[in-house]
Amino acid sequence: MTWFKNARKLFCSIEKEFGLPGFGKMSITASNDLNGETIDALNKQGHQIDAYGIGTYLVTCYAHAQAALGVVFKLVEINNKPRIGN
Repeated sequence: MTWFKNARKLFCSIEKEFGLPGFGKMSITASNDLNGETIDALNKQGHQIDAYGIGTYLVTCYAHAQAALGVVFKLVEINNKPRIGN
């Protein structure tokens, strides 16, 4: 849990040290096999998470022991134009 709090502190210190307005408010996303119970536990711990990636548990039936491939695809660029951050 302290990872998320430490990440936020690091972003804030970078914002201050390098004069980068808004860097401390950069979004933190948690993912990797998250389910409702895990998210609830994170919420109770007072995290610094802005968003969750919960795709695996949305599309895989763990009750029937179906395996899932833990892969993330991110669209970064189309026709030499950035798609992330713009």
